[in-house]
Amino acid sequence: MDIPAHIIARFWSRVACTPDPGCWLWLAGRTTAGYGVLHPAKWQCLYAHRLAWQLASGTPPPPGWYVLHTCDCRPCVRNDEAGTYTINGVVRQRFGHLWLGTHADNVADMVEKGRHGALAHPERFPGPLLNRQTKVGEAHHAAKLTEAQVRAIRAIPDAAMSQRAMGRLFGVNAITIARIRSGEAWRHVTP
Repeated sequence: MDIPAHIIARFWSRVACTPDPGCWLWLAGRTTAGYGVLHPAKWQCLYAHRLAWQLASGTPPPPGWYVLHTCDCRPCVRNDEAGTYTINGVVRQRFGHLWLGTHADNVADMVEKGRHGALAHPERFPGPLLNRQTKVGEAHHAAKLTEAQVRAIRAIPDAAMSQRAMGRLFGVNAITIARIRSGEAWRHVTP
């Protein structure tokens, strides 16, 4: 697919190019996720980094493939220097800071760089990470029951009350009651 000259000119007018090895940032509209977008027509939306890839390679990215960033900067469209990018031993084509990869490549790159879960966004996980992940029972942030209540649930005879009625009594659902009574949940609480 050939890109019309006026769209190419419009694209480059919205990019801040730097002579150093830093990012070339997209200065115009962005998605809520931070990726640059260009609207050549009212009904059309092009991602700036994908268009930058197409300008450098001469072909659009294949269906199902992603244009990824070596710099992890979503508005970056640097596509000047041809080369390769290696992830998990697989060599991928690269232009500037942009490289072509699969979803699995993207996840592997994210994990390799430590950009996942609590490591990437500690503000979403209050408290010390290791302590939060190992908390069980009442100490867990989402606990609705106490250990005494769990012991009481286990002490009620099967014929005395239905699991649904027990759930209403203790403020949890019948599935939680069943998991507690079978020992699947709250394993650490002994009678």
